[in-house]
Amino acid sequence: MRCICGHENLADSKFCMACGGSLVQPGTPSGAVAAQPSLRPEKAAAVSLPEPKQRIALWKPVLACVLVAAAVAGYFWLNRPEPAYKFKPSGLYRVVVDGKWGFIDRTGALVIPATYDAVEDFSEGLAAVRSQDKFGYIDIHGALKIPFQFDAAHLFANGLASVKLCCGSGSSPNDQWGFIDQTGKYVVNPQFSNAFWFNEGLAPVQEGGSWGYVNRTGKFVIPATFTEALVFSEGFAPVNQGGRWGYVDKTGKLVVNPQFEAATIFRDGLAPVRIGGKWGFIDHSGQYAINPQFSRVLAFNEGAAQVYVGEKAAIVDKGGKFLVNPGQFSSMSIPVGGQTGVSTPNGAGIIDKTGNWLLPPNSALDSVVPLGPGVYRAQIAGEECFIDQAGNVIFGRFKGQSLNSIAAGIESEKQASATLRTLITAQLSYASTYTSVGFADKLTKLGPPPPGAPAGQEHAGLIDAELANGSRNGYQFSLQAESQDGIVSQYSITATPTNFSAGNIYCTDATGAVRFSKSGDACTTNSHVVPNNVP
Repeated sequence: MRCICGHENLADSKFCMACGGSLVQPGTPSGAVAAQPSLRPEKAAAVSLPEPKQRIALWKPVLACVLVAAAVAGYFWLNRPEPAYKFKPSGLYRVVVDGKWGFIDRTGALVIPATYDAVEDFSEGLAAVRSQDKFGYIDIHGALKIPFQFDAAHLFANGLASVKLCCGSGSSPNDQWGFIDQTGKYVVNPQFSNAFWFNEGLAPVQEGGSWGYVNRTGKFVIPATFTEALVFSEGFAPVNQGGRWGYVDKTGKLVVNPQFEAATIFRDGLAPVRIGGKWGFIDHSGQYAINPQFSRVLAFNEGAAQVYVGEKAAIVDKGGKFLVNPGQFSSMSIPVGGQTGVSTPNGAGIIDKTGNWLLPPNSALDSVVPLGPGVYRAQIAGEECFIDQAGNVIFGRFKGQSLNSIAAGIESEKQASATLRTLITAQLSYASTYTSVGFADKLTKLGPPPPGAPAGQEHAGLIDAELANGSRNGYQFSLQAESQDGIVSQYSITATPTNFSAGNIYCTDATGAVRFSKSGDACTTNSHVVPNNVP
């Protein structure tokens, strides 16, 4: 027997095994089947289908909602704020050698010889370099790509660089700034009294003492009506109008009215502004995200910003919460790639944006600044050096040495200077005791006498046995004397490092001055004097 749903059933079934509906008796006309009442209508409804018009009515609203959502998403995607332009590390770093500039790579190799009077960092594969008072551009291999011809030149950004043709390296009302591409061809002829770089299709330029914005053809899109102007970032640019700063969009409309004493570009959705002498951060609507409370600030970068509470540096997140507390470190460098150089009583080191150590503080480091991935510029014993993240010097006076060995060597240097002062005192005491011979002509004469023997002219007992033998704290001490008529009236003592190849050489003489020279140079009466208040 068949059910009204069309399924065949066993002859002895009372209801359909598939839908629970009524069975059709043999001989029932087909038109009567639809009229048969179902004993389980909910089951019947589950297998019935709507009419075609009813089905269209169901999917049409769904499709409309999908299309609207896609259109809205597309609009916001096309009109999203552009991220702030970031100059990407090139892997080459500026160094100075004997007063000339060149570039090293991440290993410390001098890949572009130091032959230039001045250089800028690489950007988009080119770097501005100066020779004989004119700037040109070289590539990362050191080849001159744009000849020397400019009085001033800036970094490339978004394919263009601002350059100046007149008048000298200083600022002048007659300056003529324009824009070149990476072949050196002018895309905007020199005509402006000042210019910054292009970002988001516009560049701030100065004309007739006022600032406006031009496009890449040099046409003013926003007229020059502002006292000052900075580059666009995230769709907005800071401008000074009537002595107060606000923000314009790319049509020139003021979206944040001029009200601030100072302002800079947006990064990470926030911009630093100053009012009442204090810095805070606003969002794109001009509302405060972090209220003005800091003496100084830097722009946000990867969700963190450096701020100052008085003179105490700190790091905050976008909610204004301290990630690194004020005064936790005595000073901070400008962050690069989420890394910041900091100073502590135990030396300088590198932290990440939450304060974790990437390069622990080392007493050898007077200061350290991140440059790019794993490369840092450092001050060590008054010398500029470059180090890697493992704490090894890759370029500079201490090249090839670790920070720990340098720290030990610097401590030895301090001890060497102090030891020479000890020897000066011993010589004065010896000469005043043994007036008939003057100063000691051997270190052993200043040393202790043999066990049980009294102190005397040959062993005055003024210094210990180690120093009398000429060594202490990684330095070798040697004495030279000059005598006249059997009396030593002049002497000199030289201290040479034995465990610190790059260490200073120290010397002194009867004048009592302690002097020093760098490794490889002789220490003489013309060498630098160590101040008395320095160990």
